[in-house]
Amino acid sequence: MIYAVDFDGTIVEDRFPQIGKLIPFALESLRKLQSQGHTIILWTCRHEKDLEDALKFLEENNFTPDVVNDHSPQMLKLFPGPKPKKIYADIYIDDHDFYFYKNLDKMKNFWVDFYNNL
Repeated sequence: MIYAVDFDGTIVEDRFPQIGKLIPFALESLRKLQSQGHTIILWTCRHEKDLEDALKFLEENNFTPDVVNDHSPQMLKLFPGPKPKKIYADIYIDDHDFYFYKNLDKMKNFWVDFYNNL
């Protein structure tokens, strides 16, 4: 499966443009998904220096997304030609989702439950 995961408010607490505190079990879950063969797309509005800071933070915390703000290799093979602007994923995890909408406690609980059910 392909997971598109936001950064601010989803992997870390939202303190943009700074890097917020890591949300427990977020990276553990993403690492576990990768170890099971799933593709992780970092799907964020950060760009330039702010994106570099986020990627450095992830690297320092032993996580490297498979793709950053782009389509997965699987989808590019299935749909050659011009890339659509919308990134395809099977699952999107974002703090702006209807359920989570900027609710840090719900996001924290999600990652614990998600990890425990992988």
